[in-house]
Amino acid sequence: MKVRIIHGETDVQWIAITKQIELEGDTVCKEGEVDLTLDFRAETIPLQGLSTLGYQTVSAQPDFFISRWFDGAWHPQEFVGVLVSGLMNENLGPEIPAGFGGIYKRVGEVWKSGLANLLREMKVRNFVTLGLTRDLQVTGFQTGVPFPGLFCMLEGFPCRIVEWFQKPRELLESPTISVTMSRYPFPHQGKDEKVSVEGLSPAVQRHFWAPYVNHHRKGHFTESTLVGVATGWAKTFGEANSRALTSCRAIQVPFKQFRTDVGAEVRNLFTQLGLIIPQVRNLTSH
Repeated sequence: MKVRIIHGETDVQWIAITKQIELEGDTVCKEGEVDLTLDFRAETIPLQGLSTLGYQTVSAQPDFFISRWFDGAWHPQEFVGVLVSGLMNENLGPEIPAGFGGIYKRVGEVWKSGLANLLREMKVRNFVTLGLTRDLQVTGFQTGVPFPGLFCMLEGFPCRIVEWFQKPRELLESPTISVTMSRYPFPHQGKDEKVSVEGLSPAVQRHFWAPYVNHHRKGHFTESTLVGVATGWAKTFGEANSRALTSCRAIQVPFKQFRTDVGAEVRNLFTQLGLIIPQVRNLTSH
């Protein structure tokens, strides 16, 4: 299938997703006729605008996120997720987005009818995300999903990425985890000397999102200190974390760095925030 993707120039997640779409056998085109156009440019709504829609808002950092697909109508499921910050285990080191975790579930009551009307006026066809505090005050709104949360959400797709966006369907309601892998010099927003990235077998690539890893002849190379993001899904956050770590350990790059406790931290945050983990449904191979 031929697809055109419109996204921000600095949107790291969609650079990686473009590569993943091509790995799945579809073609990303910049011009010419295509079967599907995806517009993932990020947009926000100021807090004042959210207040007029009936939300209780506050200027603060979010405790968790709720994301949902919108294409003129709402998808029946939402994704509840938390961000894990800190380069090293136990949230030590620079506060970088080191991981993300969450789960799809049946929708709650945070989606106001006025928001849907506004999104229709904006002609949004994208995931949209609300940042919330533990007492459900809204800290912000964006189209798209904060890094590296979108990779977590795509791990719950039961089919090819393009196939789902062409015809959205039910999503896997099982815990998903994403783990960010970087390399020296930390943190991961820079460039350094070009190095070889080994271990990217087809099986690993299915669950590893690498925006700046390029293939040349028989090898993979990168100049970025962000190597990529590994994802995993399972019946529990711990098992999902183990699957993501399997990919991290398979990839060989000098001075690599990744946290091993993202799953445990996500579970702790869900518990602290009083977020309910639904009984796992639709746990099938993908």
